[in-house]
Amino acid sequence: MANTPSIGGSGASGKSAAEAARRAEEARQRDEADAAAPPENPRPAKPAPASTFETTGNPRDARAKVLGTRPRAHAQQAAAPQPPRAPKSAGPSVPFRGAKFRVRSTGAEARVGLAHLARWKEQAHGLHPAMELEARRILLGQEGDAPRSWGDIVGRLLSEDSPESRASFQERLRQLAPGLSTHIQSPLELINAYRDELVSDAINDAVHKAERAFPKARFTDDYLRGVLHRETSSQRKAEWTSPHGATFRAPGSKNPASDLDISVALPSTPSPTSRGDLPSAYATLLQEFNRSIQDRLGLPASFLLDANMLDGVSRPQGAAWEAIAGPLNAREQVYTQAAALLSTEYVPELLQRAEQAGVSLHPEAVELARQAREALKRTTERLGQEHPRLDQATLAKLAGTELYIEALRDVDAAMDARQRQHANPEALPRVNFQVHDAQMRAWLYASEAYTSLSAFIDVVENGQRGDNVPLSASQYRVSAQENAWNALEHLGEREPTQAIDASKYLDRALKALHKAQPSPRSAPARALEAVLKDADGLGTLLALRKAGRHSEPTLSADVSAQAREALAKLEQKLGTALHALGERSTGNAHDQLMTLWLHALRRPD
Repeated sequence: MANTPSIGGSGASGKSAAEAARRAEEARQRDEADAAAPPENPRPAKPAPASTFETTGNPRDARAKVLGTRPRAHAQQAAAPQPPRAPKSAGPSVPFRGAKFRVRSTGAEARVGLAHLARWKEQAHGLHPAMELEARRILLGQEGDAPRSWGDIVGRLLSEDSPESRASFQERLRQLAPGLSTHIQSPLELINAYRDELVSDAINDAVHKAERAFPKARFTDDYLRGVLHRETSSQRKAEWTSPHGATFRAPGSKNPASDLDISVALPSTPSPTSRGDLPSAYATLLQEFNRSIQDRLGLPASFLLDANMLDGVSRPQGAAWEAIAGPLNAREQVYTQAAALLSTEYVPELLQRAEQAGVSLHPEAVELARQAREALKRTTERLGQEHPRLDQATLAKLAGTELYIEALRDVDAAMDARQRQHANPEALPRVNFQVHDAQMRAWLYASEAYTSLSAFIDVVENGQRGDNVPLSASQYRVSAQENAWNALEHLGEREPTQAIDASKYLDRALKALHKAQPSPRSAPARALEAVLKDADGLGTLLALRKAGRHSEPTLSADVSAQAREALAKLEQKLGTALHALGERSTGNAHDQLMTLWLHALRRPD
């Protein structure tokens, strides 16, 4: 007679199935217990392969919702069914905003999102999610708010900074994340930490897309200002190198109110294996960097974060540099004049003064400026249609960044040509010259960047990095000319804040012009040295700038009076120096800087 079938099977097979089911249930319970337990090490070297976003059923969408980003390259996947939403409760409203992503969440929803994100953040890197959300609220405001620049936001936070505001800031963080302990004490420190994190992520994204490789050791904020990890790293790391040899540096000021400039340099003569089949290395890196932040925030990095990535094309060394330094100096004189002619406010005055002084500007510089101005106008108009809420000054800056990236494609093409001629010593001077000529042409559009190699070597390589690259008197005059124009533009209407801001560039201009003198004991050299060593004039303005006074929206009456008095003393000393240089010393600081620029333009016989 046949046996009646049982539900669990018969004999050994039924027992085996039951045992397997029991073990699966135990494994599931262990996994749930492990997920609920806090991690043993909150910051391991490598993130775990899974995150608690997976408990939602759709990890990419859940992560994007909390971070305010759009899931990439997964639009065709069907969304997993979501559990019914809990009823909204009263609580602080938290905006989640991205390029085309506008979702608002309140109270319990925000805390649920934070709970999902907290474990992933701890296992990976970065700010606690509550702090990230607060940083986004400060930077992006509420839904419908007009976007504000980094300078406007920093100025407001500086004016509001007080022990009471810091206590209120800490209380808000405790409301969003009870039990949170952090060394970040103010909103200004928080947005700087968030900026560092966004820029670090954007660099990693750009390297991955441009080089088609994942870096083993990621770029972190330790290479920037280290605000986020200040308690574990006492000093900023110097540089970071990508898998294909791109070197990233951020040598600028650690002042939280200042801009954040990142320099990227590719090897001078990369091998085919290190460059791969990349058609446009510099342009691609900068384009992907800007696109990554645009996707995260919905606004460009140069506007909202005052963060810029600049090319740092490595110069040839030794005899190879000496072979092109002279011809390049002739070209950078053209580009320096063109950069000044791009200034819409001072061009008529510059042309009039040049004519009165009997100084002729280079015809090519005039034509370069005309072409660049037309390109900027067309691009600004197009961007104005895409970003109608941004003002004209911001749109012009964004247009410059876009044109700069386009011009870098010529730099990349010149570098490819140099790579092909690397084994031909006779052709190297020509291709090296073409690389750096294309680089200076691209710098015409770059934001907060020097246009000439001489100014870059004088200020960045020799002044900030401590190198000792020899420069000729003509090269120092180019550096003096470019810094004098920067000082003129920052000086504006000679208000105290503007005078403090311009002092840095005037100091650089006078130092370069001092080095250009044939003898340090000559009368012009001694007069310039007197300006540089005057503690009551230029020295006072530099001290106020170092203290961050130029970033404050409103100066106190005492500081304003101090700056005005220092500017008056500076103008007196600078007038004496110009007289020693053979120039007329009449007028205020604006007139003096214009005279200084025209003086540096002349080339002594």
